[in-house]
Amino acid sequence: MDFFEQQALARRKTKWLVGYFLIALTLIVLTLNTVAWLVYLLLSQQQTQAAIRAIDSSIDGSMDSINQTLHFGQWLITPWGIGIALGIIGIIAVGSLFRWISLSDGGLAVARLMNARFILPDTNDRLEKQLINVVEEMAIASGTFVPHVYVIDHEPGINAFVAGTTQQDTVLVITQGALTQLSRDELQGVVAHEFSHIFHGDVRTNMQLIAILAGILLIGQAGHYILDSATRIRGRDSEKAIAVTLSIGAAMTVVGSIGLFFGRLIKAAISRQREFLADASAVQFARDNQGLAGALIKIEQQGALLRSAHAEETSHMCIAEPIRMAFGGSMASHPPIDKRLDAIMRHWKLFKLEKSRDIGTENQATQAAQTTPQKAKNSAIDTIGNPNIQDIQQAAILIGALPEILKQAAHSPRNDINATQVILALLFSDNGQFSDTSEKAIVAAYDDATLSNSKMLAAHLPADTVTWRLPIVEMAMPSIRRLNQTEQQRFGHLLQRLIMDDKHVTLFEYVLYCLVIKSIDPQKPNHRLIKQFAAVADDIQQLLSTVINASDYDDNKPPKDRKSVVFTQQWQHFSSEPRQLISGAFNATAVHQALKNLDQLDISRKKILLSRLEAVALDDHQLNPHEAELLRAIAEYLGCPMPLSVQQYRADKLTQLDLHQIR
Repeated sequence: MDFFEQQALARRKTKWLVGYFLIALTLIVLTLNTVAWLVYLLLSQQQTQAAIRAIDSSIDGSMDSINQTLHFGQWLITPWGIGIALGIIGIIAVGSLFRWISLSDGGLAVARLMNARFILPDTNDRLEKQLINVVEEMAIASGTFVPHVYVIDHEPGINAFVAGTTQQDTVLVITQGALTQLSRDELQGVVAHEFSHIFHGDVRTNMQLIAILAGILLIGQAGHYILDSATRIRGRDSEKAIAVTLSIGAAMTVVGSIGLFFGRLIKAAISRQREFLADASAVQFARDNQGLAGALIKIEQQGALLRSAHAEETSHMCIAEPIRMAFGGSMASHPPIDKRLDAIMRHWKLFKLEKSRDIGTENQATQAAQTTPQKAKNSAIDTIGNPNIQDIQQAAILIGALPEILKQAAHSPRNDINATQVILALLFSDNGQFSDTSEKAIVAAYDDATLSNSKMLAAHLPADTVTWRLPIVEMAMPSIRRLNQTEQQRFGHLLQRLIMDDKHVTLFEYVLYCLVIKSIDPQKPNHRLIKQFAAVADDIQQLLSTVINASDYDDNKPPKDRKSVVFTQQWQHFSSEPRQLISGAFNATAVHQALKNLDQLDISRKKILLSRLEAVALDDHQLNPHEAELLRAIAEYLGCPMPLSVQQYRADKLTQLDLHQIR
């Protein structure tokens, strides 16, 4: 699955979503006006003077049209027709705006909406710890941020979803039923499915869909509330009041049902094919379809229904349909389970039979579960958004091999030994020591214990620290994000001061600062994308020069000025106007500004940029750990997570991309 194509498709889906919404809004207004017009015709045909006067006087204020009947087009431009249209548009707009504002906290807002409980990364519960391990393995393997993990207690149905507006505020929510009833392999299949939604850009679209549909659903919800309130009316004229209230409530409920119908059509149009794609991607990641197939079979057998009052709003996010659907599920936001199983496992019924027998026939079940072969990747860029089983296994080995004290510290935001100290330990390991000024700054910002704990954690870092640094940062980021705003600002200021202490910023110091700051202070998505390299030529020149200067070129080998030659070769992919390599020491300020600007490139241009940076790093036929670390950090900043295995790539195993085909 091409990450860049799917990201571009996700942006187009946002435009489709607006189009679907406008179509649904138009149809709702037309439907309601049709009902009102038919009522008008019925009253007109009764030849009741009082009714005719009431309707005609409200239409044009005269008695000249008593014997005339308005056709539908005329009705639409009467005060009644316009009033109905404006009323519906107003209610839907207010409902959608309110929901969008309430979702400003991203995935956390959806977790609260579903009354989900945050799972502490250092939890002692066996099943919760297993889930955290699976999520961390997938995140580290793919090179993306580790999402916060939540569980919806007292929900026996097997279900899960991801929600958020950016990678940094994305959360993964799972039901208690999924947590307790799925095996580790099945859980891994579900998590891989949800991560594929992150890679494909579905998460933000799904959040937008919640807000858009909230306004449509609000009408029906208001109708149900009014009907319920009618039963509590008391007083002398209660019968008349109840009748009026019931009439209004019934009318709004009918309108809400119409809105619900169109809302489900929108969700089905947006979500169905994306679920097939997420299933296929999950199988591709693990090169194993048994985990996800086993989870889907259990969902088919035991159900995925949610009891939450907000199940309708979030149904399109879930891995399986969380609400009961009429008409055989024709308007469901998800394809039927058997169709999804057909797509990922040819003989799934045999696999299901063998699993149900549970008599040790694992080999037969494995034969039934024919794994989909994974397409060979031609370059490190092809791995973006496409972690494979080797990445996941490597991440699991890495996590398992880390000293327990480092894992406990990375999982803790405020304990005596915590995640901020892990980041300081990584900074210490890069420099070999803290200067007196740096030590005083740490003690002033925190205390003596923080300084000594940071040094102690640095001593526990693996010998091959470069290979482990980014995964450790990714493990610590959820704890850093759990700090309150004041604590985050204090840590950010300290980190900046420590890095600038010696007036020289190393590549890793910048990478570390960049990832921490982006994690705790993510930029809002830019809707005005840059589609021409000319608009960011200076920034490309700066970043290309930085990667070239960081590479190990042997100046004794021809040509003599190898770096300038490589720069000229790569620059021609961006512009015909000649530019020169920017030589000199690493300029953190210039690089940071360049990355901020380049993050506004559209996704196809980001692919070209990263491909050229990869070509630079591989010009000497190998990717050293520092180059791999820098390449992964740049890709992560640009929102293109690069898997852990990029550090194992060698140029002689890769075929360069034909960039003329993707420009």
